[in-house]
Amino acid sequence: MVEITGQLSARAYLSGADEPKASLNIHADLIKIHTTGNGMSVDAEGKINTGGGAAAEITEPVDDLPF
Repeated sequence: MVEITGQLSARAYLSGADEPKASLNIHADLIKIHTTGNGMSVDAEGKINTGGGAAAEITEPVDDLPF
């Protein structure tokens, strides 16, 4: 489960072929990962708990999003 805090906006427009289209955008202020969906979880320090007792270290910068 992921929790995102921020501003949500929707936009309706017509495509070049006059077909109705829509876009949904969010400007995220905070992203929290509560579970990973495969039995793993992320603790408050950003470490992934694999359920085996050992936590995997996140080596990438948290603030470096790929988009």
